[in-house]
Amino acid sequence: MNYLKELVSFHDWLDTNPLSSGAIALWHTLMAINNKTVWSDEFTVANLTLQAKCGLSRQQLDRSRKQLMNAGRIVYTKSGRANQAGCYALVRFDTQDDHKASTVRTRNEHDVTTLSKPKQNEIKQIVRQQQSLSDERIKSTREKSSAVVDAGFAEIANFYETNIAPLTPQIGQVLGEMCDELNSELALLALKKTVLANATHKINYSFGIIRSWRSQNFTTITDVENDEKQKARKGQPKAKVRSLFDASSETLERQRKTVENYKPKEIDYSNLPF
Repeated sequence: MNYLKELVSFHDWLDTNPLSSGAIALWHTLMAINNKTVWSDEFTVANLTLQAKCGLSRQQLDRSRKQLMNAGRIVYTKSGRANQAGCYALVRFDTQDDHKASTVRTRNEHDVTTLSKPKQNEIKQIVRQQQSLSDERIKSTREKSSAVVDAGFAEIANFYETNIAPLTPQIGQVLGEMCDELNSELALLALKKTVLANATHKINYSFGIIRSWRSQNFTTITDVENDEKQKARKGQPKAKVRSLFDASSETLERQRKTVENYKPKEIDYSNLPF
């Protein structure tokens, strides 16, 4: 798929097929996600992720998705399991380009027929091999691409909604900015520490944690754990000096015997000059 051509075709199509701003935002978001999957025919993405990226509530997302489906721009299959993302497929505009390519291939095949039959077979075999290799590369690339997009952000959004407050489009945008500061792994850890600290302004508190980690060049949870261990070692209290009043009976007995057995050193005063 040609990303730029699809965008141009979509906006040309909008001239005669108007959509709501939410549906337009959703289409652009799905295009961006599909691009990350190397244009897989189908891909899954969580509702919370789409809500945050598009700035839509759940009801607005449902309406925008239905509008795109009715307009024939996407195909959506709802998951049969609870808490599992649905499956999307974009309806492309580049079918005419595919038709043109097919016409070119037909012309090339016509040119081949002017050659001798052995030569025709040889050329056709080479073409089939090249096409097979190309298909295998595309399939391999798609298989390596993750079908579930932005799983880290979806986990953060779900944690926020479960442990802090309902997720709004504004909060979703802020959570996305938190991920951009470092990564989704540390953003989630910052939120967990904020909940444990029972902070009043949880978003500001979480941002403070993340910016502190960024200033120390932390990029993984291991970096944070190592820093906390080092601070714990430095913060361990030194052994206190105990008085004889806190000593055990055995210690007091040893001290008594030491005093009783003490013998002052005898000094010879005879050699003094006075």
